[in-house]
Amino acid sequence: MDRLQELFHKYYEKTATAAERTELAALLAQEPDDTLADLISQEGERLLHADQSLAPQVAGQMLAHILRSPAKVRHLWPVRAAAAAAVLIAVATGGYFLLRPAAKAPHTAAHQDIQPGQTGAVLTLGDGTVVALDSAAAGLIARQQGTTVTLDAGQLAYHTEENGEVTYNLLQTPRGRQFKVLLPDSTVVWLNAGSSLRYPTAFRGQERRVKLEGEGYFDVHRDAARPFRVEAAGTEVTALGTEFNINAYANEHASVTTLTEGKVRVKRNAYSVELAPGRQSVAAYAKNDLQEQAAVNIEETIAWKEGNFYFDNATLQEILRQFERWYDIEVVYEGKVSSREFFVIISRKSTLSAVLRLLQDGGVRYRIEGRRLYVQSDK
Repeated sequence: MDRLQELFHKYYEKTATAAERTELAALLAQEPDDTLADLISQEGERLLHADQSLAPQVAGQMLAHILRSPAKVRHLWPVRAAAAAAVLIAVATGGYFLLRPAAKAPHTAAHQDIQPGQTGAVLTLGDGTVVALDSAAAGLIARQQGTTVTLDAGQLAYHTEENGEVTYNLLQTPRGRQFKVLLPDSTVVWLNAGSSLRYPTAFRGQERRVKLEGEGYFDVHRDAARPFRVEAAGTEVTALGTEFNINAYANEHASVTTLTEGKVRVKRNAYSVELAPGRQSVAAYAKNDLQEQAAVNIEETIAWKEGNFYFDNATLQEILRQFERWYDIEVVYEGKVSSREFFVIISRKSTLSAVLRLLQDGGVRYRIEGRRLYVQSDK
């Protein structure tokens, strides 16, 4: 138990190494549920006795849900010093422990549930042929003017003959779907729900250019002679070999490019910025400029690609816009919308009701009717 307490304290203080976090997860898996409850309480009481303050987004958010699997939520524990802290333990195998106040959940009239999104997309070929990839078997998907398109393990791949004719394909992920494509130059693109990517079946000439709507994560194959360019909502992102995320949904407030590795240049009209890893550009739709943001939360930005929802200081409307796309639902607000901000991390494999339960302590009430989510908030 001494080792478990030591590791938990180091994790809480953010000094634990990757090996120590893995060891902590393994030890907790062998302990009964009340062991973790005791550890949380001890840390909370230590903070209270030390009179230490917390960041606003985590104060008062002691979580008490434990996700043993992506779609299963256990009951709440009574926890001492519940307002002391919020704790997240990321397990190496992909599970999460999420803890929050042990408060009585508001009554809901939800007798239905909606399953999470899944892998799937619609591919439109150069001749207009439409292929539904949800039901397509692995193997050859299409052959078009010297280009073959194959599907393997949920990923499209292209091979174009040297003299093959170049045409354009459109890959669309409807709401409730996400997909991955290996472009002809070996660049890999992940598409989030409600997105589309237009690209050629072969990259020729002095540049590689694609067009994105929605959200995509790009792992660009390096080719110094031919820069890779992405057009998205009035911005142009140029890279040689790098990794970055672009969020350019029309119903968000801005087109946001976040760099995780390498270097990119983002242009918008007369404005241009070069990003270093961990920075992002913001092109607000309501303005005609381009701003650079430093020290952004990369884990939050790319959580969707890793299979998670990650909301840090997010408003209810920001959260539910993501839920609309992933669960393919319509959100209807009944009454005044809460201005409260939330901190939530949960697997995208969870059902809709499971993720909504994490908002209930914030005064959010809901009911599900068909694919329509009715939301009320007390605060």
